[in-house]
Amino acid sequence: MVALLLAVTECVLRLGFGFGRPLLYTPDARAGYIPAPNQELRRFGARIHINEYGMRSASVRQPKPVMERRLLFIGDSVTFGTTYVDQGKIFTALIQNALDTSGGGQAEVLNASAGGWAPENEYRYLISRGTFDSDFVIFVVNTNDLGQPFEQFKPSPQFPIKDPLTAMGEVLERYVAPHLISGIQTSDPGSVPTSEPDPAIETRVLQVLSQASGFAKAHGAVFMLVFSPTDAAELKTPAWNKAIADFTRWAQEFDVVLIDMGSRYSQYPREQVYFDGIHLRPFGHRLVAEEFLREFRIQSGRL
Repeated sequence: MVALLLAVTECVLRLGFGFGRPLLYTPDARAGYIPAPNQELRRFGARIHINEYGMRSASVRQPKPVMERRLLFIGDSVTFGTTYVDQGKIFTALIQNALDTSGGGQAEVLNASAGGWAPENEYRYLISRGTFDSDFVIFVVNTNDLGQPFEQFKPSPQFPIKDPLTAMGEVLERYVAPHLISGIQTSDPGSVPTSEPDPAIETRVLQVLSQASGFAKAHGAVFMLVFSPTDAAELKTPAWNKAIADFTRWAQEFDVVLIDMGSRYSQYPREQVYFDGIHLRPFGHRLVAEEFLREFRIQSGRL
């Protein structure tokens, strides 16, 4: 009877929730780590597809079709969309669909992202892989990123490198143990705000963005930014407000298009936009897609 109950529980956890097959990561010499390439899985009912370059998007068409517009988004877990949001509902997929149906030729939207990435991880991914002949390179930045240094890879239950033996084992290790044992990491580093941003790190982040902008432009791409502010009390201090102001001023000084989602998010209840004040619900992803498409059409008309 006990064996039957365990077998049924294992099946329910695997088939109903996707436990036993988590999103896997792999160390990367330049970017620190990336989602392991060529994955296809479902978690909590959400489909997750990782292509041959560790991106949460379809396979990259090579060579790039002559008339294609290609957009490369680079970011952390906000851009990735977490494993709670279906592939078709993350903002990069929504943008892809909108461009496909609007006419004017082919479009391809790439999503290079990973939970916990800092801007320097993202920049190193860019320079190690190139722009993929993209016409636009878009870095997606949230408040935490402005004070986050390069993240080294630390395999853990939150960042597994191989499948667990059982679904029940994954639940116990990843979700139950952290509530029973203190000190176990339960979120990615980019989701843990520091009390105050380190000015040296803030300066380095702006340097990295300058380098990313220069790299994109040198490869014939327009560089853009999307700012997705974090709705957390710890990140609304004078020091964090200054970091955001410096970031905004940097974009103006270097003539980089910055799409600030703050005012759009504030029009709706927090729980409608966010899961946790950082990661976006499908509605939040829709808002980002709408705002980006509006600005993208303006920029496209100027080219």
